[in-house]
Parts: sequence; structure tokens; C-alpha cells
Amino acid sequence: MYHKLRGHDVVPPETTRRSVSHSHVLAPVMRNHQGALAVLHKQLQKACRRLRAMHYFAARMAVYVKFGFTIRWEREARFFPTQDTLTFANTINQMWEDAPREEPPTKVSVVLSDLVAEAFHTKSLFEEDNHDRRVNLQKAMDRLNLSYGNRSVYYASAYQAHQNKEAAPMRISFTHIPNIELERDD
Repeated sequence: MYHKLRGHDVVPPETTRRSVSHSHVLAPVMRNHQGALAVLHKQLQKACRRLRAMHYFAARMAVYVKFGFTIRWEREARFFPTQDTLTFANTINQMWEDAPREEPPTKVSVVLSDLVAEAFHTKSLFEEDNHDRRVNLQKAMDRLNLSYGNRSVYYASAYQAHQNKEAAPMRISFTHIPNIELERDD
């Protein structure tokens, strides 16, 4: 910002990452709307924890849910770039109100994208976009979870998913090898 204000051309480096995401095929016991929403929140909290650990902010979130074998439902929202789990979680809750009810959910996914590196993030001029106290709280929660295990402190919206061992355990995906310290599911 300092150099830009003085007329220097500053080219931000290419972001090596395009998105942070988590998806999970639901265990049979979680194939209901309440269980699917809890797993979606658990996946979101994992994605936000990774986002903060990688020092990125996300400006877009997409939610994908498969209902039964035929219905694919998706919603997307844009934000001022943030790391705030509650901003994303409140948006998921609003989106979920429109989710189909005909079939039970079988798979959930959350994708955080339009990433901005922390070094190039500028705070918003509007107070409602700046959640400094919540971000500090979430960073403290991240430190506690690193020290005592990832089930130590989490938001209640993921309670049902954390109580069920089959609900979104850590897996190795095709595109991401998990950081064991950050993502283990004790």
C-alpha cells in the first residue's frame, strides 16, 4: 500500500493456491438435513482453519450438496475477503433454508475461493466487514486445537458431526495431502 500510494507499480505475486475446500460422502446415520448441515459446518471450520494457517483470506464461498442420487444443489456467495468462520457459517445457514427436502442428502462440499494472500489484504473501510475480535478469537481457538486436538474447541453448529466418529474424518484426497497437526480428528 505504501508503494502504491507513491505511484509505484506493485505487481502482487501469483497466488499458488486457488481454493481451500472440503467434501464428504455422508455416513448413513448423517443422511438427514440436520446431520448434513452439521457435517457442512465441520467441513467449513476445517477449511477456515486451513485458510488462516496458510495466511489467506477468501472472497467467495460455494456450497455443493448431493441429495439422493439425482439432485445436485449448489449455492454461492461473495464477501469482502475474510477469514471469519462465523461470516461463512451464517451464510451457509441462510443458504440451507432453500435446500431441497425431497431426498436425503448424501454428499456435502464447501469451497472457499478468490483467495487473497494476507500480505496483500487491505482492511475494509466499513466496520461491518472488519471482525477483528472474532478473528483473534478464532486464531486462539486454532492454537488451542493445535495444542490439545481438533475436537477441543469448535463452534456448536458442528456439534453433531464432532460427536459421530463417522462424520467427516480426516482423509487424503487426490489434490491435497492433509497437514496432520492441523487436520487430525482426535
